[in-house]
Amino acid sequence: DAVVGNPPYIRQEEIPRSHKKRERGLEPGTKDYYLDLVRRESGAELSGRSDIHCYFWPHAASLLKSDGFLGLITSSQWLDVEYGFRLQEWLLRNFEIVAILESVDEPWFVGARVATAVTILRRQCDDAARMANVVRFVQLRKPIRDILAHDGTTIGAVRAADAFRDEIMALTANTVNDHYRARLVPQAKLWHDGVNLGILMGVGTRGSRVPQDSTSEPLVATPRPPEGGTTNPMAGKYYGGKWGVYLRAPDLWFELLDRYGHRLVPLAQIAQVLFGIKSGEDSFFLPVDCTQTCLGQYPDAADFEAQFSLPRCQAASGKVKLVRCGEELGEIMPVEAQYLQPVPHSIMEIAGFSVRKTDCARLMFLCGEPRDHLAGSYALAYIAWGEANGWHENKSCACRVTADRPWYDITGHAPAPVLWPKERQYRHIAPANPEGLLANCRLYEIHPATECGAPALWGGILNSSWSLLSSLQYGRPMGTEGNWSTMVSDVNMMVVPAPTEAPEESKERVSQAFRVLDQRLALCFLSERRLRRMAYLQAGKEAELARLSDLCELDMADRRELDDAVLEMMGETSPERRKELIDRLYAYLREFFEQVRQKEEKAIANKKRAKRRGAAKPAEVAAEILAEIKAKEPHLLQAYDPGFLDPSKPYDTYELPSVGEPSQGPLAPHIVEFRRGKKLIGAVHTKNTAHDDLLVFLARSGVRGLVRVPHDEEECRRVYERYGDFAGRRDERLRALIQDRTADEEMQGRINDILVSLLERAL
Repeated sequence: DAVVGNPPYIRQEEIPRSHKKRERGLEPGTKDYYLDLVRRESGAELSGRSDIHCYFWPHAASLLKSDGFLGLITSSQWLDVEYGFRLQEWLLRNFEIVAILESVDEPWFVGARVATAVTILRRQCDDAARMANVVRFVQLRKPIRDILAHDGTTIGAVRAADAFRDEIMALTANTVNDHYRARLVPQAKLWHDGVNLGILMGVGTRGSRVPQDSTSEPLVATPRPPEGGTTNPMAGKYYGGKWGVYLRAPDLWFELLDRYGHRLVPLAQIAQVLFGIKSGEDSFFLPVDCTQTCLGQYPDAADFEAQFSLPRCQAASGKVKLVRCGEELGEIMPVEAQYLQPVPHSIMEIAGFSVRKTDCARLMFLCGEPRDHLAGSYALAYIAWGEANGWHENKSCACRVTADRPWYDITGHAPAPVLWPKERQYRHIAPANPEGLLANCRLYEIHPATECGAPALWGGILNSSWSLLSSLQYGRPMGTEGNWSTMVSDVNMMVVPAPTEAPEESKERVSQAFRVLDQRLALCFLSERRLRRMAYLQAGKEAELARLSDLCELDMADRRELDDAVLEMMGETSPERRKELIDRLYAYLREFFEQVRQKEEKAIANKKRAKRRGAAKPAEVAAEILAEIKAKEPHLLQAYDPGFLDPSKPYDTYELPSVGEPSQGPLAPHIVEFRRGKKLIGAVHTKNTAHDDLLVFLARSGVRGLVRVPHDEEECRRVYERYGDFAGRRDERLRALIQDRTADEEMQGRINDILVSLLERAL
């Protein structure tokens, strides 16, 4: 009837490949074994980059009957990353996706290294029935104990859970309240969006389509097609989708979709997104121009030629350049200037909202001529030098070789009117490309449709704060240094304002706003004073800090003008409404980047602390936190007895075993069992259900030995509620104190376990 589970978290890099086949089959515990197992059991074709939990889904499904339920709590990464796309397709082909829930208020596991989500599925073999289902994406905004508040009894807990389930399942429209936000999405839309994305990216086949616009109208299940109909509700090839957006995007994002969805489309629908040039060996293809430096160091012509095997006049005329190249750019070689072109190597090199030759710290070696045309040239000698270093055998270089194309030929890319950075930190720049520069693979090329391909227009659209907001929903954080990454698939899926149906005057206003913006340098979305605050305060430079600018990109009038123009192009005619939306957008972005910076500062502090004293042990950190609690927050050390127990009222005393996991006896009422694994350590016979619930909670909180509980059931429930609230607040504070000391989430879990033990002894 049902399978419920919490698979372990093991990253795909930690799952070994099978290096040999055994006589009896693939080696258990390897990727190849798991991939083969789920393929045979449930027909699942998963990615070899899947985390371990992905294999649990199809394996669990093999145990279900035709309409059985599957509920798993797992890492939520599969909702957004490419390895999860295969899992998404398999789910859509086999289940009604009942609900996916994620909390923004609390972590469900202190030691978990990633965000977690609960997914509830119902097996469904009928295609039409699956496509008629409505998926409930639920963002929880309060702690579980508040959402499922009850009277402290087991029956009360079950009733609270049932009531919440019934409330969510009864929804017929998108809903927001203090406890949760629910977005109702037809399962057919998830399927068709994934199919259409594949078509836009050139890897799928077209099936039936659903409307692209979003709506705030109540959503109900789509009626099934007539019996015997020929329509295939799941035609086409599913590519993937960013399902996590429905859980994590801010409310403002959905308001924009509901109101202006007809003017917001995936970027792939109106532009082609391509990688920049992948050289395969940057030390050869992306050298650094050092001509002027060498000319200055060797003013004498004879000395110059002796040093570089190049007549000085050729370098001085600009016909030949001297470039630093090779490992760590330790060599200097001459190359004809006609085979070298400035190239932006990193978004960090670009100061404004357009990229120009003066921004480029690297050159790109671009030579598509055959060797016999290069006889006697410096370029041919440069190619021979590259081959002497073995770079022509690098995988990327060797793969490009054809009968007509040598390994060194990376020509053929058309310059794009605008670029998009693969990674960024506190600046948002999608540089326009007025000088037609090529880009390397750290930048993506955006080639808009010809009917709306003006660089200034696209510079305005992609540099707007609305596109920044979209990229935050479709991209992902990288590490703890404030880096934000968008892969090519992310940028293709990213929803942007579409200029195709906008009036010409609206598009011209966006273009003009960008031209004004492009006249200055790009600022960060946090001020220089805020970004440097930690370093300056630690160095005792308070006075210097006060002199730094407190302006950020969101304070600039030309940015607000651009965002207002883009919002008007999206169809908002009311200036007052545009101002209100921009104010809300800027408030969200300020908070977002502030949180990113705070996380980064914690990581910096942790690194410095570790460098000073070596890697801190979990026990040392736990002891440090306990000492801080005793000194500054002693109220957190309040004990259950006598802090929450009134000794003047009648009570009963029980002796709880010092070890073992407590649970209510499954076969008989009023028994609390303590087990270590499957072994029964002890059983405590109680007098009522209220005692059962309180004793289990106390034991799990570390209260063992002789324990007093109120004799009266109602008083017992009141004590449980008061102590439960205190314990919840205490645990939240402990998590915060732990997170202040380490960003390593695995380390956080180990510290928490030790700290709980120390608190037990302290109480």
